[in-house]
Amino acid sequence: MKKWHDTNNEYTDDELLYCLTNIKNGIMFISGPTMCGKTAMLKRLQSKFEFEMNIITEEYLVNYILGSCSWSSVTQEEFYENTSEIILGIEDIDFLAGKEATQKEAGRVLNQLCDAGKKIIITGISLKRKIPFLIQMTRKNTVGFFVYM
Repeated sequence: MKKWHDTNNEYTDDELLYCLTNIKNGIMFISGPTMCGKTAMLKRLQSKFEFEMNIITEEYLVNYILGSCSWSSVTQEEFYENTSEIILGIEDIDFLAGKEATQKEAGRVLNQLCDAGKKIIITGISLKRKIPFLIQMTRKNTVGFFVYM
């Protein structure tokens, strides 16, 4: 059976799903190798519990949210209001590896979303190694970090 780990415990898929359903306002990271079930976990969460949930990719985050042309105050307000009442899932954030400035800006935006009451689940591969600046920037809002073992 798959095992997910945080600092102190290990979890089955069902136990992790339970943790995700009870997420507090803030950011939860799910890190694991390709094909370990990260995306399936987000989709299962979305369908099983019928959450108001948007799942976006890192490309959408960078192009739409962080894009200097489109990230006006009007767009920000619309995004905060329309980006899921409950959870925003962001997949493949590890593609920000090596992009320090982008990670920092993404961290700033994600912190704003948390301050606006959003709950965010971020997935990717080797997150602690690939996106250290984003993790550092969002530390105050991080409520969980799960790693597939």
